[in-house]
Amino acid sequence: MIPPEDRRTLLRIAEQAVACALRGETYEPETPGEGALLERRGAFVTLERNSLLRGCIGRIASDEPLYALIPLMARDAAFRDPRFPPVTEEELPQLSFEISALGPARTIADPEEIRLGIDGLIVRHGSRTGLLLPQVATTFGWTKRQFLEETCEKAGLAPAMWKETATVEAFEAEVWRS
Repeated sequence: MIPPEDRRTLLRIAEQAVACALRGETYEPETPGEGALLERRGAFVTLERNSLLRGCIGRIASDEPLYALIPLMARDAAFRDPRFPPVTEEELPQLSFEISALGPARTIADPEEIRLGIDGLIVRHGSRTGLLLPQVATTFGWTKRQFLEETCEKAGLAPAMWKETATVEAFEAEVWRS
């Protein structure tokens, strides 16, 4: 579990990374001495403006510690999410930042193993991978089956591929926001 102070630090790092990039500056967070900021795990940064998605980028796993990964994902969410134009300086005060720190994935054999609102999903088939964070299913009010189908579609697969030859994994995530 990431302590509240480290959560606040990671949010500050994400916000500063985007603010510095908008000014054309490089942002290098200070290296922490110990603790959760040094954990090596996957993470996603989600940006919202007026409660609407504005960008979301992350990694399933990472060799980078969280304090170094979060600014990279924040910049990518702000400027490289192909679904949106780059964030502007005028938008910055209106943005809220959300961080999802991923736990280890486990293979799912039966949809009943999925815990809506707790588990995120990863569907893999060949070179295709789709991931949806735990909060997505509850935001849209999906059933377990809909969550699986939407994750397949995110991977560019047919919605029913989860029943066929795709590998389905679930993971927990610690999620917090500014």
